[in-house]
Amino acid sequence: MRAVIGVIRIVVLLTFSLWLLLMARTKYQWEDAAGKGRMEIFYNKLLLRLCGLKYRSVGHLPKSVAECGLTEKAPGMVAVANHISFLDIFTLQASSASKFIAKAEIAKWPVFGAITTAIGSIYINRRSRKAILEVNEVIKKTLEKREVVGLFAEGTTTFGNSLLPIKSNFFKAPCEIGATIQPMLIVYTSYGKLTERYSFAAGMPLFTALWNVTTTPGGEVTIHFLESFSAAGLDRHEVAKRCDELMRARIKEIWGDKYIESDPRVNQYLKKITSTR
Repeated sequence: MRAVIGVIRIVVLLTFSLWLLLMARTKYQWEDAAGKGRMEIFYNKLLLRLCGLKYRSVGHLPKSVAECGLTEKAPGMVAVANHISFLDIFTLQASSASKFIAKAEIAKWPVFGAITTAIGSIYINRRSRKAILEVNEVIKKTLEKREVVGLFAEGTTTFGNSLLPIKSNFFKAPCEIGATIQPMLIVYTSYGKLTERYSFAAGMPLFTALWNVTTTPGGEVTIHFLESFSAAGLDRHEVAKRCDELMRARIKEIWGDKYIESDPRVNQYLKKITSTR
């Protein structure tokens, strides 16, 4: 029965993705910034539901951010989240219409890449030595427009019960203009129990991850909004350290004795991809 449900969900998602692409290239382009934010929040919550997940949040964001992804006044906000699944992107945008930072390869993905490009995602070419400087400049301009930048600062995905060190590469711009930093934690459950089924880690094939998502029953994604703080007066390393402390403390609280400081599965994968570069 789960297999049948999985096939149905995949077909529905493919159809819905084509609809999203049409909307992203037409109606979305005609909206102002607030209208675009509302569309992103609405459609990403719907997309999660079509994947079989309920969306839930713990804690609070500023009202204007939660409604349309804009802060009341400049500069904007940087949403820093842990990274487990390709669904994290939808979860982050469902919460705050974030302009997330993604690897350039995503732009080439069928349909989904065209959608992320149309809604203004920030791509980074990891082969370019100037990439970090260029992305930081884009982040600065985005924050100056009161928008939210979404950042998965671990650099890769995990299985959810650990946290890789938070990298400081993209905190230079927020520090320069004193933007608000909003650490977040994404947690996946099945019938209320913590699960690794939604993970897209350790080199897992995309279709395998998609199949796991669409066939897992009783799915729910919860995003925890942790204590926010201003980057004014801090350097990028201090910001990264503060995010790491807040996020790691909440992961330990949620996972309890299932939390692990360092996941050998992820470490082995990181060594493998590092050795091939």
